[in-house]
Amino acid sequence: MTEIKQVEHNNKELFDMFYNFCIKSKPYDFCSLKSPSLRSMKIKEYFDFLSKECFIIKSSKPKIDRYTFFSWENSEIALQFSFGHFSKDQKLSMRMVHETIFFAMNKFDKSSISATITRKHKLNKFLNWLKRYDHIGELNIKENNIQITWKHERFN
Repeated sequence: MTEIKQVEHNNKELFDMFYNFCIKSKPYDFCSLKSPSLRSMKIKEYFDFLSKECFIIKSSKPKIDRYTFFSWENSEIALQFSFGHFSKDQKLSMRMVHETIFFAMNKFDKSSISATITRKHKLNKFLNWLKRYDHIGELNIKENNIQITWKHERFN
């Protein structure tokens, strides 16, 4: 059973996990900056921005924690960032993403949640992972705009 709950922003452990994920996964260009001090500063600025603008949902299973940052955009919920300790079981990782999204939909009475994918580093690998494991989200790729939308009725 997955435990899902909203968590506080001011959490050093959360920042440390976020920082390590950014260094390892490089989801944004600033995570690859050559200058360690500038890279660290930019990662901290982005974390502070997410912490200020978003609410955070944590989903947990034994030895696996996942954090998802959601924001409000025009009275709708947008998934801004998601990371965690990934299981080698990719289906389990995706199921945890889905459970978190479904939890947020129900908590805030929304029929859908969308995300804009802005990653550049290993983008094709990430998109292929989504296509392979996310059978609920609807991926829409138009030139430089990549969106994924999860609709409540598709969660069954």
